[in-house]
Amino acid sequence: MDAHSRIFKSVFVCYDYLGYGETSGRATEQSSIVICEHVLNYVQQTYQNSKIVLWGRSIGSVPTVAVGSDPRVSCIIVESGLSTALNAACTNPFCSCIDGFKNINRLENVNCPILLMHALDDDTIPYRCSLQNFEVLKRKQQCYRNEDSLFSEQINSCNNIMQSGNNWHYTFKTGGHNDLNENETTQIVNRFLINAFRTQENERKSVKTEPNFNGKDKLIISYI
Repeated sequence: MDAHSRIFKSVFVCYDYLGYGETSGRATEQSSIVICEHVLNYVQQTYQNSKIVLWGRSIGSVPTVAVGSDPRVSCIIVESGLSTALNAACTNPFCSCIDGFKNINRLENVNCPILLMHALDDDTIPYRCSLQNFEVLKRKQQCYRNEDSLFSEQINSCNNIMQSGNNWHYTFKTGGHNDLNENETTQIVNRFLINAFRTQENERKSVKTEPNFNGKDKLIISYI
């Protein structure tokens, strides 16, 4: 966290959920989402006029995606996230009615740029979950595909990255659930944020509004 805050010239805010780390209470899907909403409110009030990026890792991807439809959120990063609970446990889930943690449903409501990152050899949350999430983003983009996205030529030539509009999917060829390469992570996150913020600025300029991103005012909230 400390290293990334210096690299990205940003503030990282992280917290525990009920029942995790040193925080008491009972862990539930709904309580994690409610806490995430409270943290978002706190950050928005404390660091006004900053760009807010939600970064959700593993189970933390669930509240991150759930809150990601909030218009105050500029971008989302999902690291080693699940699609649904059953999809993480089974190749062919037998009954969706008892499923939970449904990122693939909530992604339909998210309109800001999203970066999905996942390792091929993740044995905690399978790589297929990340691909399932990206399929949702691809279907959404069919209605408003942006063929002029920045870096599209470089991305298409790199077999680690898939792009659909302003949404990216990055594959780590080595590593598992808890040991993604830090340098590789930093590079792809930085590249994604530069692209996302430049695209947003270009869209604002097209409607004759003043840009307000100077490269140093983005705020990253990290959910772990």
